[in-house]
Amino acid sequence: MNINQLRIIWTAIFLSTFVYAVIAWSSLHNGYVRDFGQELRQPMVLGLYGLCVVETIAAFVIGGLVMRSRGYRIGFIVRLALIESGCIVGLLAAFLLQDWRLYLGPWALGVLAFLRALPERERPELMP
Repeated sequence: MNINQLRIIWTAIFLSTFVYAVIAWSSLHNGYVRDFGQELRQPMVLGLYGLCVVETIAAFVIGGLVMRSRGYRIGFIVRLALIESGCIVGLLAAFLLQDWRLYLGPWALGVLAFLRALPERERPELMP
């Protein structure tokens, strides 16, 4: 698998998070706006957001460990899957509380993590 194939995988998984945003907004955008600050303080939201942060950190820790033990490609895919799962946790929070805005925080963290996880060119096993 070369760098272009890894970038295609990265792009597909990264764009799936935008699909989740569209799903959250179109399904939950009803014009009724509740107090967002109050929703953010709910224990369920705090727990799900905490899980999102833990999954994002784990993406880099576990992904790095898998890269060293099983190879760059497998570790790379594990890393992307864990980052995406953090976004899915945000989608879960949005649907449980019926407010699409709850997806925005985990999604922003996911976007930053995805940008950090771009395939690296300097890996010798990726060179054609």
